Amino acid sequence: MKLRMSVGFVVACLALAVRAQPPVPPGAAESVPVATLENFMQRVESTLPDDLAQNPKLWRQVAPSVFWLLHDHAQQDGDISGPESDAMAAELARVLLKLRARAAIRTVLGSETSVIALLDPDRGLDPRQITTLASAYGTSATVYKQEGAETREDVGEAFLEAVTTLAAAQQPATIIVLGHGMPREIQSYGIPVERLAAALTPDTVDTHDLSALTLIFDDCYSADFSLALAKELEKRATDEKPLVSAPAMIAGTSRCRVGIASVKGKFVPHFWAEVIELLYIRTPRPQTITLDDFLGRIDNAMYGYGRQPLFSRGKIIGYRLTDPEIVQDPVIFVPLTDDDRKELAGVLGVEDPAVLGMVLDVG
Repeated sequence: MKLRMSVGFVVACLALAVRAQPPVPPGAAESVPVATLENFMQRVESTLPDDLAQNPKLWRQVAPSVFWLLHDHAQQDGDISGPESDAMAAELARVLLKLRARAAIRTVLGSETSVIALLDPDRGLDPRQITTLASAYGTSATVYKQEGAETREDVGEAFLEAVTTLAAAQQPATIIVLGHGMPREIQSYGIPVERLAAALTPDTVDTHDLSALTLIFDDCYSADFSLALAKELEKRATDEKPLVSAPAMIAGTSRCRVGIASVKGKFVPHFWAEVIELLYIRTPRPQTITLDDFLGRIDNAMYGYGRQPLFSRGKIIGYRLTDPEIVQDPVIFVPLTDDDRKELAGVLGVEDPAVLGMVLDVG
């Protein structure tokens, strides 16, 4: 399998115009300029605990998560720029570090982890670039991609049936979706977020425990789609069939962001190109791919889009924002326990922990 890091995939929302920013579609998160996040990071630095203050790389990873927690839930009349919110940000960062450490050991690809993938029918990865990667880590992958006489509807339904089988089994599995996306739809196959949520919560089981599943979305608005999916899963839960745990989710793009790419040869998402480069092409390979690889090496590679590293004595000490339009930071969502939500609610001053949802962006 040959893949150069320079190849890219122009997702539908770019309309094949590199760097074009289309109107924000319904269902997408509020657009927050990258510079706003950069300013927040700099302002809060003085209040950080030592382990973060002395580790700027780790702070820039968790800072967006802290920002969104404050933005969405802090009870301060919408103002997250004062001393109170800065102190709250430092405490939230402590909680996030704990959640990241707990989630880091989750296996994403390994010998006991099943894999299914849904690939865009027109462009994108060849199925072998999924199956070969899975094989390198001791497992096999079933890939769904519309080709020849197959219809997109039939392929989409076959994929959803496979998702239901994995959800019902409650065994370790990874589900990969690469292609065109919208905030509430896997656009390549016209699968609305409600339909995927239904596939993940089959009526054949008494409780919905998705803690063993990891979902990877590499398409436009994938963080928005992940958040919408988590909400739909919660809406489907009942007293008779409760949602014990949400899945972990990896989004190739951050909130309200399209997938920026260049066009050369094959069309491959930038995010997935980094996965192949760092976890397959480069050797020696780890024995398994864990969430820690995405929190670390993959995130570090993606951080280079639209930013220039700053060096001192041969080491990167920071970054300078050069082109906000091509910034495409991945986002990791981890399932929360009731205790996690109570702890977060206590920091934020939220009376009802349930409003925090069952997944959290941890950077």
